[in-house]
Amino acid sequence: MFSLPVLVLVLKELVLVSALLVLTTRLQTETFHISVEMPGYLYLCKYVGLCQVGLGSTTTAEFLAKARNIVTQHRELQNQVEALNSQIGHLEMTQLRAVSERDTHTPMS
Repeated sequence: MFSLPVLVLVLKELVLVSALLVLTTRLQTETFHISVEMPGYLYLCKYVGLCQVGLGSTTTAEFLAKARNIVTQHRELQNQVEALNSQIGHLEMTQLRAVSERDTHTPMS
């Protein structure tokens, strides 16, 4: 027959296996519930996300109108950024010229 330590190890393994079976069953049940409930949840998450960026709508036409509006606003903002970058470049060049002129007119000590 088996010695006592071996029997204790076998019993511990049996307890672990039964615990794993319980966890497996619970996981399968939760997975089933998630697979049944997930499509509606995903739709809700997508709708909430679209609402947060201003695209929440009930019709395709409304969605497209809002999307076009966002694209138009984006283009306008890009044009403003380009104009500001141009002004910044012009100011930097003016500053460089002023520093260069100051350095050429300042006597070295």
